Amino acid sequence: MASCTGCGATNTGILRPNLSCPPDLSQLLFRFIERKRLGVVKGKQDLASFDMSQLFVPLNGYLMTQWNICKDTSMKIEAGSAMDFGERRQIAEFDLSTFPNATLQAGATIDITVMENGSPIDTLTGIAADDYTLFISNLKDALTASSTIGPLLEFHTDDETSTFSLRARAKGKVYIFILQLNDGANIETIAGVVTQTALRYPNGAWKLMFLNVLFCSDCKESNKLYLEYAYDSDVIANGESGATWRKLGPMLILTGAEDVTETDENKIESLWLRNSRDCDVEVQAILAT
Repeated sequence: MASCTGCGATNTGILRPNLSCPPDLSQLLFRFIERKRLGVVKGKQDLASFDMSQLFVPLNGYLMTQWNICKDTSMKIEAGSAMDFGERRQIAEFDLSTFPNATLQAGATIDITVMENGSPIDTLTGIAADDYTLFISNLKDALTASSTIGPLLEFHTDDETSTFSLRARAKGKVYIFILQLNDGANIETIAGVVTQTALRYPNGAWKLMFLNVLFCSDCKESNKLYLEYAYDSDVIANGESGATWRKLGPMLILTGAEDVTETDENKIESLWLRNSRDCDVEVQAILAT
């Protein structure tokens, strides 16, 4: 991202939209009231307010930072390992009915190879597969007996007809599975289909995003005091030029919920910010997981 001073050395003032000094007592303002409320005021009157004393979001960790976003530039809100990637146990599914020619029959055997980072860890070899029920029983025994694959994987589920799944024991581990069936006449392979990824959020996510946008003194037109934002998945899918950009005023607060079960995906995907103005803007942020 380009380097700029924000509201620092060359822009000592900070401008908020539609505020005059001294305050216009006839103007409606949305603001924080006292210490625990948020509402609309007009002069000394509180016209509408919410009690915010019960607002809290439990956090596992946080990052407080600031960016100077130069004119005509964009940036992704990211923080490397400080983001939440939602580690969980990978699940891979196998459907034995998808072999084109090889079949489960007397004398058939199945090998299952487990790979990590492109290299084989080990192979469960020669698992008897005369029929599906016998194969499942033998597979469970093979996993228990293996000193290499057994500590990494566990039998997960099966539908008692043709489909079963294996689950990683450790969260965040990514494996590739190759299953080979040899029925004596044909040798064919299928790959395990990942039905639960090892990472909920491969591009990172947050439980809380608080952005305080400071428009510097050279940002003068009140109807142009905004940044633009787009969701990370939108930019990944469509590029910056094709993403849907939305207007963002002086503040943004987004909160997610806790991930409890392995299927939960309750956190917030990250955002991109774009300054399409001809002046620099500062953004103060609290980002939490």
